[in-house]
Amino acid sequence: MEIIPVLRLKRGKIVSKLPLAEIKKIQFGGKKVYVLDEDGILKDKPNVSIYQQMARYHETWVDAGPRNAGDLVDIIIAGADIIILRMDRWYDLDIDEIRELTENPLYIMIDIDRKDEYDIKSIISSVNGITIFTPFEKISREFIIEGYLKKLCEKNIVYAYEYNPDYVRSWENIGIKGLLVEIDHLKEFERHGL
Repeated sequence: MEIIPVLRLKRGKIVSKLPLAEIKKIQFGGKKVYVLDEDGILKDKPNVSIYQQMARYHETWVDAGPRNAGDLVDIIIAGADIIILRMDRWYDLDIDEIRELTENPLYIMIDIDRKDEYDIKSIISSVNGITIFTPFEKISREFIIEGYLKKLCEKNIVYAYEYNPDYVRSWENIGIKGLLVEIDHLKEFERHGL
């Protein structure tokens, strides 16, 4: 199973309890990195200069909550390799229009327990993959959600956010391709052989 480090951005910097040297090792380590930009998602103020720095060293996945084509273009120009779209931020989401702007892979972040709120079947078929942030504890308690997620994984590339390495095997059984793991928790996953 693939593990992708999540770098969380807030107030223009990386949020972590790790020492600066370890953050830089991850930040400039030349691997994939998932940039979770809270400033972009919550305040519509993406940290594009940080994406530009990371894009030199990583395959950069940017989750900044673009709300329109202008936001998307800024993220593309900053060097994002994969762009995460959030349906709750981009209200009139039209994947065909977005495809005219970029050939970059597009992933959609869905809230698996609110799947009925949107017409996600047509959107899912138009994107390259899916990210979910629904906690595994909730998925394991609700069999309908777990079954739906298994079906999604059969036909789509799905990555899930996780902080607890004890759930890795459970995610694998569902069919998840990889996990998005906060940089502060990477060592715990490494101790489990991941």
